[in-house]
Amino acid sequence: MVVLEWLILLTIVCSLVDSQSTENPQFWQLPILFNASTANLVPIHAAARLARSPDFQVVFASNDLKIQYKRILVILDDTCTKNISLLTLEKWNQGHLMDPGVQDLPKMALVLRGNCTWKGKLDNLMTLSSQFNLNIDSMLIYDNDTRNLSDPFTMVSSSDAASYFINPPGLSADRNVSNMPDNDLVGATNATVPIAIYFAPFAYGNYLINCNKSSVLSNAGQVALDTPQTSMFYQMVPLFTGIQWQNAPGYENLWTTSRGYLAYVIALVLLFLIAIVLLRWWRVRKLTDVVQQQEQYHQTYIMHQRTHEPDPLPIDVIQGILVVTFTADRVKNASCAICLDDFVENKSAVRLLPCNHGFCVNCIDQWLSQKSCLCPICKYDCLPEELRQQRDQSRRLQSTTPDQPQEVTVVNMTSLHSDTSPPQPVSTPPQ
Repeated sequence: MVVLEWLILLTIVCSLVDSQSTENPQFWQLPILFNASTANLVPIHAAARLARSPDFQVVFASNDLKIQYKRILVILDDTCTKNISLLTLEKWNQGHLMDPGVQDLPKMALVLRGNCTWKGKLDNLMTLSSQFNLNIDSMLIYDNDTRNLSDPFTMVSSSDAASYFINPPGLSADRNVSNMPDNDLVGATNATVPIAIYFAPFAYGNYLINCNKSSVLSNAGQVALDTPQTSMFYQMVPLFTGIQWQNAPGYENLWTTSRGYLAYVIALVLLFLIAIVLLRWWRVRKLTDVVQQQEQYHQTYIMHQRTHEPDPLPIDVIQGILVVTFTADRVKNASCAICLDDFVENKSAVRLLPCNHGFCVNCIDQWLSQKSCLCPICKYDCLPEELRQQRDQSRRLQSTTPDQPQEVTVVNMTSLHSDTSPPQPVSTPPQ
């Protein structure tokens, strides 16, 4: 039944008929039987009614424009004093206001206009709610002016609501809450007014107070409050939009309308779930592609490094490079670029590469034999021309058919110079 209540409210909120304004709300009221012995609340949907009047006005809407709040109606007189006992409150509300199952429910306080300002009523109401833990979050002020009682409000059932929503006539200036002298809440904000506040004519407030507490008329017949443990409350919902009702009479009409909206909700949920599944699939597919691209790039990069990185020099070639005493006119650099030690004129022994860059013997020997045959400073290739051509030819053979294993001719550089003296002079590098 709780789901059904929300479906009814969904029907109201999602209506295509838009005749009510935020200045002229309507009230959806639902009788609820409460059994104090079991703490059960039983809504009587067949007796639900919609109330409408040109005098229904919004004083302060708070969050009611965003959320459809359901509240239990409680009677609190004019609340011009804080000195109201719990016994008095219970007497005004059938003696079950503090029972478990009722006390914690959100409540709308029905308050009589007069005897103090509306700000005073609000302050006293908040004090009483806090003192007795009443959970009051809305106030309905009903007028104490008994004039203009001819057709002051209209109560309709769901079957009559289709012809019910028409634009209400405008209010005269003296009936507008903004012009009432005791209304000191004009221009209020959430910081100063913590609850929603509405205004209703005297006839409607008097009707709510004098609702028959012993029974309620429903389509199923008379529902009696046959035990002292049973009482009746009214659930109030302020509405700001019209309702698209069907013409079929009775409670089943509401359920039929709600089922239509439920189908749309289910369809939207299914579409949302499908979208999530597709999104996850797309992300996994995208991630897989990225991983494959990274692996492919890594392999290409490794092959590139292996293909273009010069081979270290053979030991005999390194030993064939001259070791000279440092002089500034013969060696281009004044310090070793590897260990950063400064050379001493006519004293330091340096190995002089063909590019005329000199290095500490131990430093450059490790560099050329383990890392690269290039000069650490100018990147001059120290490999002799003959060996350089053989190396380049071998690399070209490797690059011609990369998808098939190649028989690469390994050049034994050591054997080429095993019985030779220092290498022949190489081509002079650019200065």
